[in-house]
Amino acid sequence: MKLAHLSDLHIGRRFGEFDLVEDQEYILEEIIDILKRKSVDVVMLAGDIYDKLNPSEQAFRMWNDFLVGLSKLDVDVLVISGNHDSNERLGVGSTLLERSNIYIETHYTGELAKVSYDNVDIYMMPFIKPSYVRNVDEEFNGRTYHEAVAQVLDNVSLDRAKYNILMAHQFVVGRESSPILSDSESLSVGGVDAVGADLFDGFDYVALGHIHRPQSIMRDTVRYGGSILKYSFSEANHEKSIPIITIDDKLDIEFVPLIPKRDVRVIKGMFDDLYQQGVKEKSDDIIHAVLEDDASLYNPITRLRAVYPNLLTLEFSRVKRENEGLRRAEDILDLDARSLINSFFEMQNDRNLNNDEKEYLEELLERLDL
Repeated sequence: MKLAHLSDLHIGRRFGEFDLVEDQEYILEEIIDILKRKSVDVVMLAGDIYDKLNPSEQAFRMWNDFLVGLSKLDVDVLVISGNHDSNERLGVGSTLLERSNIYIETHYTGELAKVSYDNVDIYMMPFIKPSYVRNVDEEFNGRTYHEAVAQVLDNVSLDRAKYNILMAHQFVVGRESSPILSDSESLSVGGVDAVGADLFDGFDYVALGHIHRPQSIMRDTVRYGGSILKYSFSEANHEKSIPIITIDDKLDIEFVPLIPKRDVRVIKGMFDDLYQQGVKEKSDDIIHAVLEDDASLYNPITRLRAVYPNLLTLEFSRVKRENEGLRRAEDILDLDARSLINSFFEMQNDRNLNNDEKEYLEELLERLDL
């Protein structure tokens, strides 16, 4: 049996001023070709199908076309929602889609959906918040994401005679390490959304979504598949791929590279050298340039765009070094206690502060002179 692990499609996303429609359509077609070539039986999509809660008509159509392409492969398709997805919009037509072996789970209802095969059980856990668990379990009084996921998994009874696979979309950390992040992601204040990887010890493979860099957490079989494209310049050195899991007498993982229509690159050097390099390359890649020249160079971004048409941003390395320390200090000074507390409360409780709570917060901040 062969399973493909995908996540973080972020359909509808832009890269700065650049529209990524053609790039996303291209890579989704490449994915279908790979799945066909590798004779995959099951496709697992671990959340963040869309980039925004309210996707455009174009994004919706692209997702629909991708599902149609998958349905022609005679594979089972398992989809869970991520934090970027609107549960209602992603779940449109889910009952009808099951007739085509496309299973979409967007809400936690008190137990995880399970799709069973001869020797494999796949559990589908959509994005979980503490408030989602409280909505279906009155006895749950946990406040952290770790406690919420632990409560969800406590209700799962695994068949040890089978391979057990979990699909999840959470921020998963090891005992002494955290995932390597990209600029296209953001952490919650204080890491309150962290979930310990030890909760997954009973599963033979955990197909994670949420983090864009492909990587494993604590063990090779607790893995972020990564995004299908590079969505920030901090991902320039990432090697995007599809993990293909083969289950026979044992579990093996193969990584099939994803080659995009346009790459995302950071180029660094003197202006004249980069210009001549661009003349030779004639590249359509999305580019960030780091110039080692003096910052007084005349209009470098316009001149470089003559040979790098998709040059998005430019900086001077000397200026960057001089400003790094100042920026770190400014970031701390810009933090507002009231805003931080409001965001923290909303994330934990899935609602805003009510009037009584706001009054109490104001009194507390006044006493603390904040």
